[in-house]
Amino acid sequence: MVEYCGEQLDGFLFTRLGWVQSYGARCVKPPVIYGDVQRPACMTVAWTV
Repeated sequence: MVEYCGEQLDGFLFTRLGWVQSYGARCVKPPVIYGDVQRPACMTVAWTV
């Protein structure tokens, strides 16, 4: 979910193999901020339609 939400925003990028252990056996790929973070469009409207 972290990666999905970050992909919907401008200014984030994700590495291909940058997994980080977050809790127990759970891993995430945290985003790398490379510019101004902006939301170009609504993120969840399509989920409800």
